Amino acid sequence: MYAQVLIGLFAISVLFALVMYPWVTDDDMSGLPKKPLDRFVSLMYFSVTTFTSTGYGDIVAKSNRAKIIVSMYMAMAFATALVSVVELGRGITETRLAF
Repeated sequence: MYAQVLIGLFAISVLFALVMYPWVTDDDMSGLPKKPLDRFVSLMYFSVTTFTSTGYGDIVAKSNRAKIIVSMYMAMAFATALVSVVELGRGITETRLAF
């Protein structure tokens, strides 16, 4: 069950980075490197820090377009986390009832 949550977090982070990568410019977000691989890794990093609500502030959405996309991502991430917690609780309850 825990592995599924981690895989889900990773999949959402990769999806977010793939969606953001083609159109994100320096006007949209500050703190992103220029090299393509470094930029993708930074978007993944931004995704994970946003999902976990760590938010270091080193990469920041500046444009309205980026703020809207990041806000939608945060809502999706929150919903995913909520469903994961509910499913984990359901699994623990079913396990305890089985004993």
